[in-house]
Amino acid sequence: MRGTRIPYSDAELRFVESNRAMPRHTLHAAFVQAFNRGDVIVDHIKSLCTRCGWTTSRNRWRPEDDALFRELYPDISTAEVARRLGRTLSSTYGHAKKLGLQKSEAYLASPAACRLRRGDNVGAAHRFTKGQTPANKGLRRPGWTAGRMKDTQFKKGERRGVAVNLYKPIGAERLSKDGYLERKIHDGLPLQSRWKAVHRIRWEELNGPVPKGMALKCLGDKRNTDPSNWESVPRAILPRLNGRFGRGYDHSPAELKPTIMAVAKLEHAVTARARGDA
Repeated sequence: MRGTRIPYSDAELRFVESNRAMPRHTLHAAFVQAFNRGDVIVDHIKSLCTRCGWTTSRNRWRPEDDALFRELYPDISTAEVARRLGRTLSSTYGHAKKLGLQKSEAYLASPAACRLRRGDNVGAAHRFTKGQTPANKGLRRPGWTAGRMKDTQFKKGERRGVAVNLYKPIGAERLSKDGYLERKIHDGLPLQSRWKAVHRIRWEELNGPVPKGMALKCLGDKRNTDPSNWESVPRAILPRLNGRFGRGYDHSPAELKPTIMAVAKLEHAVTARARGDA
């Protein structure tokens, strides 16, 4: 819901405009004292000044500033324009961009343009030439000393500190958070591919890569990595076994698992046939 508009008399508006450079709290106190306007708060004064464009900034660009700026900017250096107008260099560049001003062709062709000049290879005399000896050649950098520096530098492939305790060699094995036995197969990247499930390694050694859309499902104890303990099944079956509406295959007794697996395969086949996938 919008607030009620605060009315101001012409005298009050002239007072606020003439004192717009004051901090808003100071201006509000003076306004209330001068006109006995207890209904006006600091935020009302702030809003009034914002609507009317009465800022406290002394660096606001006035129309007369813009006129002089447009006259000076195209033909003299930006640093000189900033000096004459009492502005910072960044403010001058920004205002030129806002007004869409550019340097004149005559200025860009003059020596004053320096790095802005085009076509005369400005700065060539100040570049290093091929074969030129650097000025600091043979000088030792501050604080450099031979000592044991070479002895304490890292050697290629060397691991120190925390890395020594955390590093596992290729072929090392570990248990994952899900209880699967994993083996390190390389030291490269990406990091998540360094470890691979041992049951998958052994199954692929016997049967080749797991087909696309298929997954290996444990038939008994998942710590048993023998290929006979694992079966390649469609991934669509997995929710029927242990998903939200699954039958708790992993936690069921060993004698019930074959039945649960068979029912899940049958349901999957029926669904696939109804969809025309089979």
